[in-house]
Amino acid sequence: MLNIQFNSLIKLRRLMPLPALILLVTLSLPSCSLKKLVLDKTADMLSGDMGTEVFSGDDDLELVGGALPFALKLYETILSQNPEHTGLLLTTGMGFISYANVFIQTPSFMLPDDRQEEREALNARAKSMYLRGRNYLLKALNVLHPGISDLIYAGRTEDALKDMRASDVPFLYWAGTGWFAAIGVNVMDINLTIEAKLALSLVEKAFELEPDFGDGLIHEFYINYYASVPPGMIEGSEEKALYHFSKSVELSAGLNPMPYVSLAGTMAVKNQDYRQFRDLLTKALSIDPESNPKNKLACTLAQRKAKWYLAHAEDFFIEVISEGEES
Repeated sequence: MLNIQFNSLIKLRRLMPLPALILLVTLSLPSCSLKKLVLDKTADMLSGDMGTEVFSGDDDLELVGGALPFALKLYETILSQNPEHTGLLLTTGMGFISYANVFIQTPSFMLPDDRQEEREALNARAKSMYLRGRNYLLKALNVLHPGISDLIYAGRTEDALKDMRASDVPFLYWAGTGWFAAIGVNVMDINLTIEAKLALSLVEKAFELEPDFGDGLIHEFYINYYASVPPGMIEGSEEKALYHFSKSVELSAGLNPMPYVSLAGTMAVKNQDYRQFRDLLTKALSIDPESNPKNKLACTLAQRKAKWYLAHAEDFFIEVISEGEES
């Protein structure tokens, strides 16, 4: 018999989200097998498309930012009872990495220079969240391929990744990009920065197995990667960045503003090409978020960054040319 009476359960339902209520009930179940069944079903529900699209399909950044911490702690609570559920490990890892990027690192990037102490604190927290997400994803890969994380950390990435399949691509992509993002937050952390090749190997393997994954997500990563490197460091880096930009736009049917924002904030700034910068961001802002309902959150974020870049163009360019000044 459950410890929670029916009338109390009805009252709790009005106060709690369904997954949290399921968890509360589950923890009071007397049968281990029944508890595991319910935990499995709950984890399946949270890690399915419906669970993730609740967030990705919302265009209210503040609402999602307020809800995500509760969701992430809920995921961790369920994982404490069901630690090898690879679907929920993936969702949790993605969640921490996305939260770090959207709600910690991006606001940090937008802070004025006179708030450097606050920026450093936010960046430290973002790095921690990125690595927390990466760890969940490496754990998932370890469940799927026992011993793989030891091989990766030993630098034996070729041995570690030789048996990867297309079904492993989401784990590889998110683990690699989360790891790389943590490095990018503070490149002066030498112990972490020397792991960049390990992080990159995961993304490269994902690209080898499924280059068009996520309607161009890996291409988005490579836009930033190739467009950000100093001139001459990687031969043909600008051509590669433009290739990945083109592919990302093609795969998203032109409905994703992020490739435009990424190229503007990297290559256009590096080359001090204000016209390209302005044109790319204007294009990003012309995309209707409703045209891609499942990714309204990413679209809203990209367009917020585009507006911020345009409003702060003088921070990035020696000369800002208004449309009226063009010949």
